Amino acid sequence: MTRDLISLLDHAEKEQFVAYLERRNKRHDTRNTDLFRAIMKGEEKHISAKIGANAYNVLKKRLSDRLLDFISTKTLESEATQEILVIKHLLVARKLIRFGKFKSGFKILSKTEQAALALDHFSILNEIYHTQIEFSDHELSDDQAHIFAKLERNTTLFLEQERLNTVYAIVKKAFKQISGNNQPIHLDDILTENYEKYGVSQELGYSFKSLYQLASIADIAGARYNDYHSLSVFFADRMADLKGGEGDNERSLIYHIDLLYSIANIYFRKKNFALSLSYLAEMHVQMKRFNEKLYAFRY
Repeated sequence: MTRDLISLLDHAEKEQFVAYLERRNKRHDTRNTDLFRAIMKGEEKHISAKIGANAYNVLKKRLSDRLLDFISTKTLESEATQEILVIKHLLVARKLIRFGKFKSGFKILSKTEQAALALDHFSILNEIYHTQIEFSDHELSDDQAHIFAKLERNTTLFLEQERLNTVYAIVKKAFKQISGNNQPIHLDDILTENYEKYGVSQELGYSFKSLYQLASIADIAGARYNDYHSLSVFFADRMADLKGGEGDNERSLIYHIDLLYSIANIYFRKKNFALSLSYLAEMHVQMKRFNEKLYAFRY
């Protein structure tokens, strides 16, 4: 595991990790930096021979723990996504409420719920609703029955999303089994069968977000197995059905744009350049919507 963790670090991060170890070391005879450098050179056996197998195993375990902590922290710092911010706000809200600052706590909790709803982040929403239920006896709390109903609805959506992820896994395996055998990949048929089997609704299974994810899987599979010819671009027709409907809104725009780009790329790989350009043109139109909010930000 230690080698795998080290492989995730670039040159600058390796130097930062050494500095991180040196800051944490309370004794001058700690050998963790020596072991780190030895592993990178493939010379860790010298350390083991010098300090003995038992001491070496303990030292290597501690080094792995430090690597895990360092990489986790760096990842959180570099990927300060909206999800992480929502989680942080939830933790602050809970702390405020537990310290008796109910007005501020419930206010932040409400804003956190709206942010999680905008992300369709069902697992975080479950945590938010559990918090609301925990403190639902307070006079500033929302009506208990309303909170219970929100939790029940969100749990249903969460389970449906997990079923959708199950179907994605089936699609990936189907590409792996069929690609390279000169057999057409009837993606729409695979989805129809498995959406029904696992109880995935049409609304969730054929949203802009899910179509973009499916198009990405198809695009990656086509590149990996060098087989774009057999790809069915059924999501283009499905996307046309969504256009102008209730789901064609600002919230789904980023997936709408990315879906258009994926379809354009697939047609380009199929050497259908006219269709590829037409989808790029439509992508440009979508980027201009909602005061060009995503025009500069996304691209």
